[in-house]
Amino acid sequence: MVLNVKKIDSTASAIAGYGYGKSIDGTASTSLTTQYQYLIIQYNGTTRYII
Repeated sequence: MVLNVKKIDSTASAIAGYGYGKSIDGTASTSLTTQYQYLIIQYNGTTRYII
């Protein structure tokens, strides 16, 4: 499964992504803080990878 996440607004609010027991590229969470920043996350059933 592939998930695309993009922050489209210019507010100071961050978008947070949590692994909920599974890591995201070896960490428990990740966040998007600037406008138009994006992540593409691939999940293989065990681990989530930022690609």
